[in-house]
Amino acid sequence: ATTEAATVATLPAPTREAHTQLEFFLEGMQEYQDATLFVGDGYSLYITDDDWVVQQNPEDVTWICSYNPDITLTVIPNAGDTFQQAKETIFAGFSSTETEGEYVYGWIESHGICMAARLIETEDGILAAVWLYTLEAAEGFGARLRVIASTLEATH
Repeated sequence: ATTEAATVATLPAPTREAHTQLEFFLEGMQEYQDATLFVGDGYSLYITDDDWVVQQNPEDVTWICSYNPDITLTVIPNAGDTFQQAKETIFAGFSSTETEGEYVYGWIESHGICMAARLIETEDGILAAVWLYTLEAAEGFGARLRVIASTLEATH
């Protein structure tokens, strides 16, 4: 089922506010954007109140930019048993990757595709926020999606 992200937010996790403002730095300028808490199975994160369309599947939840479907954010509650396993599975086929702490970045330069992931170790395995965007959208959406992914928290 596809619905607007703003209507999908379920009951907030007890320790997090239902709404907040996220802070972004784009081209050296500070910007704020309203965001709504989304609570999934074993996690929560803030999604900006943009033009997102959400697709809920049994194994993940994906937000797709309504005006640029090449820009997506997917949360995978069980991305693997270990950081390395999740990284190898998520970035299979990517020409190069770079790891910075719990963040992994990958590129398929011949296709102009960038992907990044935040991999969080939990009791149940790896919780992942994975975002995909084109090189043209890297400056704006790459920065925004990293901030959104930074709000991902495991709830059990």
